[in-house]
Amino acid sequence: MPINDKHILSDAELLERYRQDAGGHWLGTLFERYRHLVFGLCMKYLKDREDAKDATNAIFEKLISTMLIQEVKTFEHWIYTVSRNHCLMKLRTDQRQRVHISKMKIEGNDEEELSSVELREMNLNQLETAINGLSKAQKECVLKFYIEEKSYKEVSEETGFSLLEVKSHLQNGKRNLKIILSKTA
Repeated sequence: MPINDKHILSDAELLERYRQDAGGHWLGTLFERYRHLVFGLCMKYLKDREDAKDATNAIFEKLISTMLIQEVKTFEHWIYTVSRNHCLMKLRTDQRQRVHISKMKIEGNDEEELSSVELREMNLNQLETAINGLSKAQKECVLKFYIEEKSYKEVSEETGFSLLEVKSHLQNGKRNLKIILSKTA
C-alpha cells in the first residue's frame, strides 16, 4: 500500500497493521490524528505548555509498547482516557512533591509559614467535615481513591463495588463535596 493511503485507514485498521508488522508509520498516523486532542487535554489539566508537550510525547511513547499487547476497540476513547489518567497522575505526583516541600518549610519555623499551616489545617477540617457528609459508599470510595491513593480496581476489590459503581460514587462524591464546601465558603 502506498504510504499516502494510510491516511484513509480507520483507527482500528491502523492498529491492526501496527500489531502485524510493528511499523512506526502506522502509529505515526494515529499520532497525527490525535495529537491535538491529547495536547489540548494535557493543557486543560496541566495548564503549562511545556508540561503538556512533555505529557503528549510521553503518552504517545507509551503507545509503542502498549498497542502491541492491548486490544483497543475505540482508539479515540482509549487515548482520551489514557491521557486524562496520565495528567491526573502527574498532578498527583506534583502535589506530593509540593506537600514534601511544604513540610520542609514548616520545619524551618518561619512565622509566615505557620499561618499558612493554620489556614491549611482549617481547610482540611472543612474537607473532613464535608467528606463525613457524603453517603457511606461515596465516602468509602473517595477516601480510598484520593486519600489512600488506590486505583479504581483496588477500590473495587476492597469495597465490593463494580468498577462502574466506583466511578459513579467518585463522580457523585466529588460533585457533592463541591456543593457542601461551597455552602461553607
